[in-house]
Amino acid sequence: MSKLRSLLLSALCASTAVSQAPSGPASRYVGYRTFFETHLLDRSPRVARVRFLKEDEIVGVQAVVYEVKSVLRGPEQRRVLVGGDGGLSVQSRSVDRHIFFEPLSSGLIHRLIDVVELIGPDAEETVATVRRCLALSAEPPGSKRRSAIRALVLDSLASKGEFTRKLGAREFVRAIGGLPGAFDATDLPRLKAATARLPSDERTGFLEAIGTLEAERMQGYQGVEAAIPAGRERELFLLAVEALRQAPTAAERAGVVEEVVKRYGDRARAFLLAALTDARIDVRLVAWNLLGLCGHTEAAPAALKALVGAEPERSAAAECLGMLGLAEAVPSLAERLDLRDAFADTLLTALARIGSPPAKRVLEAAGLRAETEPAFQGRRAKLAELRDPAWREKDAAQKAAALRRIRPER
Repeated sequence: MSKLRSLLLSALCASTAVSQAPSGPASRYVGYRTFFETHLLDRSPRVARVRFLKEDEIVGVQAVVYEVKSVLRGPEQRRVLVGGDGGLSVQSRSVDRHIFFEPLSSGLIHRLIDVVELIGPDAEETVATVRRCLALSAEPPGSKRRSAIRALVLDSLASKGEFTRKLGAREFVRAIGGLPGAFDATDLPRLKAATARLPSDERTGFLEAIGTLEAERMQGYQGVEAAIPAGRERELFLLAVEALRQAPTAAERAGVVEEVVKRYGDRARAFLLAALTDARIDVRLVAWNLLGLCGHTEAAPAALKALVGAEPERSAAAECLGMLGLAEAVPSLAERLDLRDAFADTLLTALARIGSPPAKRVLEAAGLRAETEPAFQGRRAKLAELRDPAWREKDAAQKAAALRRIRPER
């Protein structure tokens, strides 16, 4: 597992740029603004934990006087007068609240922006969440802040309190639209598991955001993780898909694909089949080889279609069909056989590997033409090699060695 982890983590080391947007008045930093910052902090220069003290009237304005338990943002003060905050319920008068507020021009009375009630067994969790969001707002743009936002979302979605879970959902939805690279494929299991615990009015947007993330990060590999048991194994598998997406070189991408097959064996079948549609030709070539080597006959329809394509993919598809040993592929291979074309060597090898009576007849006819028609003499050496009994032994030994490399004894 250490080799897989090392390979995948090295492919994931490049950071993704953060989109830039004008900041609100409450921050000196320029960059992505969280839901909490946009809807609360950017409008509220002061935040405090308070308890109702009394109702009062200040110069003809009805106000509520709060005792300040702690100041989270703004200057220290013992009491806060909030104008127009009357009609508090009996319960609200007897519990602490977080109030977001700003002073009016007089400086004596304040305007209430928003309030978070600290009620029930989850009150201290809510306090910790608000403090965490305030600390995050002081973090400058960069990878550390992006990681902190991701951690806030995932932790909040797993929390007990409804306030924190709802905040986590809204932060995730906002981040998907404005913070590239904050989440990746390995986060999908936890995000999907959190859906059932969200209030119904939060689920639609949250599920849409999950779909956006999955389409972006899986890029044609959606659903391939279903063959892997949920838990740590699936998270590692999704990390491999993420690494394949980000790996910068053909060699690294080939290494990722081979490590996935080595680790997951036949369970990687859907992954390899999806790799046949990858936009990068080097990934498709590795997938063709491994599908044939592992005997995944589900690749046959795609391989037959690829025979009419361009090099090097048509040769990779032909080799795959040969390794699969599919007798039903013989007519298609024979139809593409043109002894004047170098592609014929690949087709002849595939037919020899299949070795069915129809395949042998095609080889015999090709040998006869190569011997008698000068235009086809270029195929004589390949045909002579395939007729040699030592070739089949050598080919079988090479296949066995390749299989041992990707399927080591456990």
